[in-house]
Order: sequence, then C-alpha cells, then structure tokens
Amino acid sequence: MQISQERGYRLQEFFTGRGYQCFPAAGMQFPVKLAASLCGVGFYGKNAVIQHPAYGAWIALMAYITDAELEPDKPLEEKCPDNCTLCLEACPTGALYAPYRCDAARCLDFNLGHNKKNIPDDIREKSGNLIGEGCTACRDACPKNRALIPSQEGLPPAELLNPYLPNLFDMTDEQWEQGYGMTMMGFFLMEKKYLQRNALIGLGNFRDERALDVLARVAGSQDDELRGYAAWALGRIGGRAAKERLESALRRERNDGVIRELRQALQRV
Repeated sequence: MQISQERGYRLQEFFTGRGYQCFPAAGMQFPVKLAASLCGVGFYGKNAVIQHPAYGAWIALMAYITDAELEPDKPLEEKCPDNCTLCLEACPTGALYAPYRCDAARCLDFNLGHNKKNIPDDIREKSGNLIGEGCTACRDACPKNRALIPSQEGLPPAELLNPYLPNLFDMTDEQWEQGYGMTMMGFFLMEKKYLQRNALIGLGNFRDERALDVLARVAGSQDDELRGYAAWALGRIGGRAAKERLESALRRERNDGVIRELRQALQRV
C-alpha cells in the first residue's frame, strides 16, 4: 500500500507541478475496472478481473481525476479464448457463475475483505485459513498468469502474511495500526475485529483442538459478532471439550444472534 501511495503522489505531482488539478478517485465508487478496460490498460477476463497483456490479472488498479487535456487511448482487442472456462471451474464457491459474471456475495475476497455483515456458513466453510482478501483460485487457473514471475517489491513482513492465528486476539490497537492497518487489506477491513473474525473462521476450518481455549475466551468477550463466530468455530472443531465450552457460553449468553450461533454449533457437535 505504501508503494502504491508513493507512486500516486508522484503522479499527482506530475500534474499539479504543471498547473493542473489531480486527485485520486478512491472512495468515490468510481468504476475503476470499467475505465481500465475502456482506456486500454487491460481487458475483462471471464473471471470479471482486468487482465493486462504482460502482467495478467496480478495488477492493482488506481484511478485519478484531472483537468489536464489528455489524448485518450483505445480499448484492447484481446480477449479470453472462447473455449476456456478454467477460472469458472476453479472458483470454490461458484461466484463465477457465467463468463464475465461474478456474484460478489459469494466471492471469498468480497466476504473476507469487504463484507461487514454476516458471512454465510457455506462461505465460511470454503474460506480455509484466509484472513483477508487472498483467494487466488481464478487467477491461478488462468493460463495467462502461469508464466508470470511474482514481484518481491513491497511484500509485507512474514508475520503479517502467515500469522499464528491465536495471537491475533491479543493484538492491541497500536499493533493493528502499525501492522495490518498499513496494508491494503487493512484499508478494506477497516477494523481489527474483522481480521479477528476471519481468524475465527480459519481456526474453525483447521479443526484443531489446540484452539479450543482461545475460542472459549473469545466466546466470552464483549464483542457480539466475534462471540458468534467463535461459537461457529467451536462447532466446527467438535468433540466433548468443544461441547462443554459451547454449553458454558450458552448459559451466560444474552444476545439473540449469538444464542442462535451457539445452538446451531451445538447441533453440529
């Protein structure tokens, strides 16, 4: 995110230094992908992601608005092969239900990175141990991406890429701001509790009994939403120890939504 910001500043300075206005379109619900396809940056792949001729789908799109008069570029004529459906077949949740069509409500990246409401159970079960936007199934399946050499520029620290999930529940606000809060994923998540929500889903999908104590602790925390996801994770792990923790949490719970999660988890156990 820092590298993108630095490049953005240089772009703005290029225009403002010549007397023009220039500012980012972030936060304006600007149709970045549509603009990218119209101006020749790339073309729409069948996975509804912009494909660059040289870099495939592994690009980050940014848009800026300026009053400078610029010569417009033309859209690319390139497109996905008619007989290729590898990205659709690779989608774990069926979000890519037709060529060039994506049901965002079923997309793992949308749910783990942007969804601030309830994540459906079937999406949780497909999320694995992802803690944010990180599903790359459709891009990995695309033949145009297979020969690409990943850039090592601007990689976040290893402890952010592969954290020990139970430790995320001891994270302070300062650690969040200085760590994940500085990344693009943190920008979309907005609050550390959504990172912790995703970590609860990951712990549930691991089904490792070593997570029972930390899940029980979160099930007794002050955050209604996190308590609900902790209950779901306990139900995924199952077993007598998980059942005891769920029953204990149910006896003291007063929130209707969390009670539903606890009862559903006990039914699974």
